Amino acid sequence: MRIAVLMSSYNGEKYIEEQIKSILSQTGNFELDLWVRDDGSVDNTIKILEYYQEKGKLRWYSDKNCGPAKSFFDLIYKAKEYDYYAFSDQDDYWYPNKITNAVEKLKKYDSGKKLLYFCNAEYVDSNLKPLGGKNYKGSVPTDFYSTLLNPGYLGCTMVFNNKLAEVIQNHSMPDVIFMHDEYLARVCVAVGGKVVFDDRAFIKYRQHGDNVIGSTIGKMDALMRRINMICKANRIGIKEELSGIKNIYGDGIGDMEKEWINTIICYKDSIKNKIKLAFSSKPKFISTNMRWTIRFKILNGKL
Repeated sequence: MRIAVLMSSYNGEKYIEEQIKSILSQTGNFELDLWVRDDGSVDNTIKILEYYQEKGKLRWYSDKNCGPAKSFFDLIYKAKEYDYYAFSDQDDYWYPNKITNAVEKLKKYDSGKKLLYFCNAEYVDSNLKPLGGKNYKGSVPTDFYSTLLNPGYLGCTMVFNNKLAEVIQNHSMPDVIFMHDEYLARVCVAVGGKVVFDDRAFIKYRQHGDNVIGSTIGKMDALMRRINMICKANRIGIKEELSGIKNIYGDGIGDMEKEWINTIICYKDSIKNKIKLAFSSKPKFISTNMRWTIRFKILNGKL
């Protein structure tokens, strides 16, 4: 069994070596290859990558800065013919059994099905000391309707099989991607795949001032983030992203799925459409707060 771990790096000299070591320390009956795409670092990140490549521990390449979303997708196109793939951030820490547990979970499902796994994560500070709590504090909806509208899955814990990777590899690079993890989850369910959530935590999710992408800790942080989500439109809206998914992967999307995709794409066309989507009973949410956040965001035209 062959597994590719895909990491996008950018000015990660502070923490990337510790993360590389944790990835290379994974235990299990498989061959692991670590692929790193550097997104234009100007610090010592490249020196660290060169050192580990010379030791035969990873392979890396550098390209123009395109942001984490497209950087991760470029890696999917480069790393072909693996059984499973895993996304990795440059600043976390993996427990030795992370990959093994993910693969064991995915093996319970039909190997011919497109599968995407993600798990919980422990909050830690810059020195990997526990901050208390996990990223998910309850059940996480992974059905088609919920995933398409608001997945919110933690990309640095994701593992997916070759069937899902081949869907990406057999189609053109998307022009519009807001975040690689949400995009991959949406593609997965749109083409009939399954998303699997594991409540157990197998990574230490580092929170620090240099995060390219991060989470929030504390009630005030969470409140401010909710307000910001409602009032501020995403740099790339869901209409643009889903329109791209329908155009690129339409050959594998069923009629029912296309109908829900169109419902979301057209939500801004009228007040009636906004209300219909905002109060639809089809999507579920991780919490009551998130449900109302997304509802207000839809009614505000900021989704």
